[in-house]
Amino acid sequence: AWRIFFRNRDLRPIQEAAIPPILHGESILVCSPTASGKTEACFAPLYQRHVSFDRRRLSVVYIAPTKALVNDMLGRLLEYFGHASEDAIKRYTGDRHEFASADGAFVLLCSPEALDSLQLTRPHLFSGVRAVIIDELHFLHGTARGQQARAVVRRLQHGAARPNDPRDVFQRVGLTATLGNPERVAQLWLGDQGRAVCVGGARDIELKYLD
Repeated sequence: AWRIFFRNRDLRPIQEAAIPPILHGESILVCSPTASGKTEACFAPLYQRHVSFDRRRLSVVYIAPTKALVNDMLGRLLEYFGHASEDAIKRYTGDRHEFASADGAFVLLCSPEALDSLQLTRPHLFSGVRAVIIDELHFLHGTARGQQARAVVRRLQHGAARPNDPRDVFQRVGLTATLGNPERVAQLWLGDQGRAVCVGGARDIELKYLD
């Protein structure tokens, strides 16, 4: 995982703070400004766990509030893994039904509504899921879509098969750039053991007004 995500690069502060607990199986809310490295902070340790526990089927589900974010994440992951790994990275949205088999897959990228429909109609595809990532959680928190997303995540966890290794626990990871009371939000979305890992605050922005 480190050769894929951090070749010739040092870890950023949020990555140094978030990677160890995720790697050890914790469920955490990753709070850090935009473009601070949250994507790598969650995907690198989750991929390492995918490999270390020798998972052979889809094991991670990534949920984003918009199709644009799903498509952007697809491009980023393909850039890291290379297009030869397209079978490991799947996409399923309202207009992109590119997930037919869980065998050999690592992550499914989807919107809440598309995941809800797919999980209800084809639940067997998700029996090997061991982690869920909820991106841009501040757009879902406190909304009806957020309630729907939490219900789907609960169904995924309830329907997951028992792992061969007891250390291969089910994880929930939330990503957000700005959110009040992160510890309370972490417990609501990630469960009683969920906690927030926050690094950095609001960034200074220089504004120029043009008449």
